[in-house]
Amino acid sequence: MFDQLSNDGVSMDRNRFPAPCTNMLQAPSAADASQITETCRSAGYVAPKLEELFGFSIPPPHHHPQAADFSAATTVRSAFTALTRLFFLGLPVEEKDLQSFFPQEFVNTCFACGLIDNANGIVTAQALLIPVDQWYLTSDVHPTNIHYGEHYVPTLSQPAMHLFSFAITKPVRSTLDLCGGCGPHAMAASRFSETVMTTDSNYRAAEFVDFNAALNGFKNIEAVTGDLFLPVKGRTFDLILCNPPFVISPSTSSGFRDNEFELDFLLEKIIKEAPDHLAPGGFFQTTCEWVQVQGEEWQERLDGWLQNNGCDAWILEANCQLPESYARNRLRETSSSDDTDMISLDNYLHYFDERDVEAIRGGLIFLHKREGSNWRDFSSLREAVTKPIGDAVLQGFANRDLIHSTKFRDAIMNSRLVICRGIQQQEQSHWEGDNWTTDAIRLQNGAGIPCEVVIDKQVRSLLNEFTGNRTVTEILRQFSDKHGMSRENAESRGIDFIRLMLEQGIITLMP
Repeated sequence: MFDQLSNDGVSMDRNRFPAPCTNMLQAPSAADASQITETCRSAGYVAPKLEELFGFSIPPPHHHPQAADFSAATTVRSAFTALTRLFFLGLPVEEKDLQSFFPQEFVNTCFACGLIDNANGIVTAQALLIPVDQWYLTSDVHPTNIHYGEHYVPTLSQPAMHLFSFAITKPVRSTLDLCGGCGPHAMAASRFSETVMTTDSNYRAAEFVDFNAALNGFKNIEAVTGDLFLPVKGRTFDLILCNPPFVISPSTSSGFRDNEFELDFLLEKIIKEAPDHLAPGGFFQTTCEWVQVQGEEWQERLDGWLQNNGCDAWILEANCQLPESYARNRLRETSSSDDTDMISLDNYLHYFDERDVEAIRGGLIFLHKREGSNWRDFSSLREAVTKPIGDAVLQGFANRDLIHSTKFRDAIMNSRLVICRGIQQQEQSHWEGDNWTTDAIRLQNGAGIPCEVVIDKQVRSLLNEFTGNRTVTEILRQFSDKHGMSRENAESRGIDFIRLMLEQGIITLMP
């Protein structure tokens, strides 16, 4: 339980954290940075090869149940396995191995920058160094004792990867990476932003951001330290990306992971403050978790945070867990044993029970600052997204602008619609007599937010007319004449169908 709380629910007891980390990195010169990254690439130390070996490219903690298997997979000595053991798994490597596979200048540079240390011929990593896309990202090494210090700076995580996938990447003037940690989103945003700022309450995060920016040659990133939006007070941005410490917990054992606020108050605070820091037309995107309390629909809780903020809001709910399941899963993430700590579990369940929490939900929340009548849309995401779909998110906002417009019917009837790029069709049929009979036609979005819509042959014939050459009015009138329907009936059913197709990202307005 929280030992001491301020009036706004923030935990004020900092004595529960282990001693802060003290490792210091020295940002490399351009020449040293080039030597480090080119040597890593030449050794094949890249994300696709890590995926091939392990099935993932996010460094596993030392207490991972398959840690022994990961270590065994890198026992064959090579330049790739040496870097993988050292900078991905955080395992020691013999000095003679590094000297046999790499130029001495590379080893000296890594030592001078603070990436490695050498004791009696055994080299240990002082920071993880992992490949992400075409660049490299440093962070703290996973602790061997499972205790993360208050100033620990984490490596890339699955929620961060989710945000990568959904991030809007259109060229912008300015981007803010809120709760940025070692700066993965700042690095990604630097490619399409004139300027990037990243904030974190942990002062050591700025040290890693500065190092990572120098390592990858990014010169438009500025790292500042402070709580949430305080370091950028009075400033606005075209894009804000946020991967906060959203885990809901009765105590804060990992400051980078467990939020220090009562239940989901941290998310509420971020959501309410974000609009003040968005430029007109700007977007805010965050990964998050929130609670569902007894006697209240989960949509009501979020809806109360989004009132009169000058932004459209699109909530993508991705998962729902009961309190016991959530607690067990979260405790397992920081435990070296398959057995759940029953005392910690009891504390977790008591915490949720006292606050009438009946479920914990997670997903993403997007805001778009726009004048006029703002809308809120609640959608479900039932399949993981593993590739960039930022363009589809923008398209989803445009579709919802149309759906939620006050004159939706007139706007639809006068619009020209097209089938979205990447839509796939699967047809299920059975053999009947001397011919195939269609049972179902499934439409799936292979390039955007995952969806599946089942239609029949008649509806498919209507959908085929959405080529952008004619208005919806013209298409529905022809359809009604062809199938002997009244125009009123065709328009009523057609508009309902079009609304669904817009919501699912199957069709959109012609560019």
